[in-house]
Amino acid sequence: MTGKAAGSKVVVGLDGSAGSLPALAWALRQAEGGKREVLAVYAWQVPALAYSAPGYIPPEKESLESEGRRILADALKALGAKAEGAAVALSVGNGQAADVIAEVCEETGASMAVVGSRGHGRIAEILLGSTSRSLLQKSKVPLVIVPSGAESPGDGRIVVGVDGSVGSRLALEWALAEASAVGGNVEAVMVIPAPSPELPPHLPEALRSRAGEDSPAARDLAQFVDSVLGAAPSVSGKVIETVLHGNPAHTLRLHASGADMLVLGRRGLGSIHEAFSGSVSSWCSHHTNRPVAIVPTVVAAET
Repeated sequence: MTGKAAGSKVVVGLDGSAGSLPALAWALRQAEGGKREVLAVYAWQVPALAYSAPGYIPPEKESLESEGRRILADALKALGAKAEGAAVALSVGNGQAADVIAEVCEETGASMAVVGSRGHGRIAEILLGSTSRSLLQKSKVPLVIVPSGAESPGDGRIVVGVDGSVGSRLALEWALAEASAVGGNVEAVMVIPAPSPELPPHLPEALRSRAGEDSPAARDLAQFVDSVLGAAPSVSGKVIETVLHGNPAHTLRLHASGADMLVLGRRGLGSIHEAFSGSVSSWCSHHTNRPVAIVPTVVAAET
């Protein structure tokens, strides 16, 4: 591949926390060899009550940009060899981090947003960080959530969860384009209910049975993959097809352990769309130990 890929800018959220370092390291690895540009976004927000406090003086833009440059420099220094020779641009914005990141992605035509799974705060130890959780709903570009320790390459697989929906079709298309840009093997995984009600959903894959190659699910998966490849001539490549039994979220998490990335579609849930981003994608974003990419589903207004 020569030059930069179309939509080659990668926007990564940076807040000075240890949780944002894996996200920056992963973004830099995706840009190796000049394939992409990395834009670090530092967002700041003054509490509303501060404006009414006696003697309050709002911070100057120059000082905030200086703080952003310091945080970026410290992050690159902390990454050491992983950031050697890296060229990272910086954008500083005022507002909630998720809003600022989403806005920068839209303004720059970024190909993806990258954040850590946790930021500041004690509650971040048990919950997905507020920024990544909010971006699951707001981002109009694929959102990659990188947990601690997941910035290093995996085994070369880009695992895509598919279920025949529009969301999973877009996820597979994006994974194919990503594999073409940075390398990797795409594996489309369809999970169907366990054949036995006594089979717990959290069993490792080795203890589960795979559907046969001639099973209805395997045929459905093959037709789905063929339709995606046929409708998207701009992407190409061989797709490994795998059908597994079990709980979709648990099974995908286990199967993607050690992969380069797990890719899932995002779909709304009616009136509770603001609270959840599809049970599987939301759960995997919380619990998977590898980078998880959530590909948004664009729905026409009249629909």
